[in-house]
Amino acid sequence: MAEDTVTLEMQRHASAAVELGCAEFGTILDFSESTIHSVELILDRVYGDTNRSHERLTNISLLYGAYIGEVIRKSFPHSRWIRAAGAEYGMPFIELDDAKVFPCSWCYSRVCNGPLRNVAKNYIEFRSRAVLRQKLRELSDPVERLQLLISERALSANAPLSEEELLQFETKHQITLPHDYRDFILKVSNGGIGFMDCSLTQLGRNGDAEEQDLQHVHADFLFERAWDWSLEYEDEDERDDCVDDWAGKFLYGNIIIANDAGYPGSWCLVVSGKEYGNTWLQTHGEIQPTDPRCKFSTWLEKLLLGENIPVQKTEQ
Repeated sequence: MAEDTVTLEMQRHASAAVELGCAEFGTILDFSESTIHSVELILDRVYGDTNRSHERLTNISLLYGAYIGEVIRKSFPHSRWIRAAGAEYGMPFIELDDAKVFPCSWCYSRVCNGPLRNVAKNYIEFRSRAVLRQKLRELSDPVERLQLLISERALSANAPLSEEELLQFETKHQITLPHDYRDFILKVSNGGIGFMDCSLTQLGRNGDAEEQDLQHVHADFLFERAWDWSLEYEDEDERDDCVDDWAGKFLYGNIIIANDAGYPGSWCLVVSGKEYGNTWLQTHGEIQPTDPRCKFSTWLEKLLLGENIPVQKTEQ
């Protein structure tokens, strides 16, 4: 019932936007995607208008945000309006699968801040992501999903490993790599993929040239929750004496799969022990699992989609 109410309300606002566009701005709006550019021109005129009262800017943002939202609902029928506590500027937003879109906020930012907040550009970026997610929904195989994302972003990648090369690595280090990571480096790429602040490493390497220290990789991974070595010792001298010991324990049961300048730190994949197959983040003296836990394919997919990957906080 609440959903029907907010939908009807936003439909009325969208209809009012069409009427206002014709009467005040001489613009015909028909809920086609091409008219988003017309909305951008209307908002540009409002931005340059002498009447910039808070009431007018808020009303314009609500009406044309509602219009953009209805264009989205027409183009993506499974999207819906949501009114929830904490919505930006107190205005309803569009929910599309697991994504939230705030067209009213787009419009408010445009009329307040000018051309750099172009709503047509926002819509194009949203549409591109939405279409990509539709393609992903049609694929169930994790490797095929990753191949699609890499192709869509036109990312360069190293050649995959051969089955023989991979078996030699596993035999040498007495481990069996998690199946999704194994499939990825056999079918897609052995590292070399760079995006945002993150770059995937080659198997057994920390960066392009430096080899990882893998002498303890076959031993069980030692952690089950986020851990910071500096919190274990109240005495600073004792802490400094133990840092090399604990840094060595970070090497047990995992391999580095990516370097991330954003944290900064390294992402690792657990290859032995209770956390087998999960991704963890290593930073200076601290090691943290993703929250919730992510397997390699889920972790990489989130990164390629530009999503944030939360990590578990260290208990004080």
